[in-house]
Amino acid sequence: MAPSVLLSCGYLIACVSCIMNIEKWGVDLHFNTCFILVLGIMFFGVGELISRAFFHDFNIHSNEMSQTRRIEVPISFVLIFSAFNLVVMVLYYREIISIAGGMLATFNETMNEYRQAYAYTDVRVSTILVQLTKISKGSAYAFLYVFMNNVFVEDGLKKSRRSVENIKYLLPTIIFLLQTFLKGGRLNLIMMLVAALFLGYFQWHRKVGWNCKFSGKFFKHLIIIFAIFIIVFYYTKEFVGRQNTDTLIDYITTYFGGSFQLLDQYMNESFHTNYGLESFPGILQSLYKLGLYNDYIHKSLEFRFTPTGIYLGNIYTGIRRFYNDFGYIGVVFMQFLYGFLFGGVYTHIKKFRTMNCKRVFIVTAYDTMLFAVITQAMEDHFWIDIGLGYILELLIFYICIKIIFEWKIDSEFVLKRHTWKN
Repeated sequence: MAPSVLLSCGYLIACVSCIMNIEKWGVDLHFNTCFILVLGIMFFGVGELISRAFFHDFNIHSNEMSQTRRIEVPISFVLIFSAFNLVVMVLYYREIISIAGGMLATFNETMNEYRQAYAYTDVRVSTILVQLTKISKGSAYAFLYVFMNNVFVEDGLKKSRRSVENIKYLLPTIIFLLQTFLKGGRLNLIMMLVAALFLGYFQWHRKVGWNCKFSGKFFKHLIIIFAIFIIVFYYTKEFVGRQNTDTLIDYITTYFGGSFQLLDQYMNESFHTNYGLESFPGILQSLYKLGLYNDYIHKSLEFRFTPTGIYLGNIYTGIRRFYNDFGYIGVVFMQFLYGFLFGGVYTHIKKFRTMNCKRVFIVTAYDTMLFAVITQAMEDHFWIDIGLGYILELLIFYICIKIIFEWKIDSEFVLKRHTWKN
């Protein structure tokens, strides 16, 4: 789960997917494409290594960790946040129908129309609704932490029984996940899976210490989970407005590996210096909303076809944005900083012997961002989202965690605050 390992795994998956389509796409990667990919991966790793040395990374034994305890959240809180997330989902559905110009012949066509309008026109979702979805997201990940903590904490019970007893805590999380499908994308499905895996990894190490290693059985389970994810990912494409008739293998390898081929075409066809227009659209959008920037910048890039005439989309790996804006120096600097930031937070989290709301917030904020490291082989989802909206999202995350972990409703239905520590 080290950031550089996850980044390498993401690029390996993309590489294998590209190799499987060499003849179909007419793949013939040039030296400069291979060089910039290796350069980006290498300097991410260098950044992480330096951050580990800077923050003094070390392995903690189990006898140095605190005793983990079950987290009890009032069922009323579970129901309140579940109802809130359900209301937000209904409001989002109405907004989608409005943006799409009404319900079309099929739901798939409606979602596709909404996706195109949202990505490439000035149509925007209601600002109030956007903020409400941030509350939904904060509660979803807070309850995911509660669930994963409780599943790992009790040794005396069977795993299946532990999961069933705590399944109620996943209700707000599941509703939020359904809510994100209505936005026309499945990125949150990847985000949630990566977050759950990291939380399981974190909670397991809290029990046994950070000096223990996983067995081969763990990796078998990981492969099974990945296979299930691939199937779910494929069969939800129509629900989110994807109009594609490819087989499962073709669809998945195109999704994960098309970025290599498109990056090669971009690198060897054109080069446009925009000085931050591609790397930091989130910041520029924030400035636009404040009236400090004249143009609204879209995050989406141009679409391309392969030399053989096959449509691959508009993903070029996250490295393309840095190269486009700042050249090779930008790739080196941005990847180094990227690795240093994630490596530093990862090292900091490994030192947690006890947990409180502040530390749960750090772990939760980190695991929601971790998917960006794995998916950089397809697109950058870290730097492009940094802006005022992301800062506000983190603030709402913290408030949700404080409410869920530090507030209780007593027998007289009075809201009371207490200090939480685990």
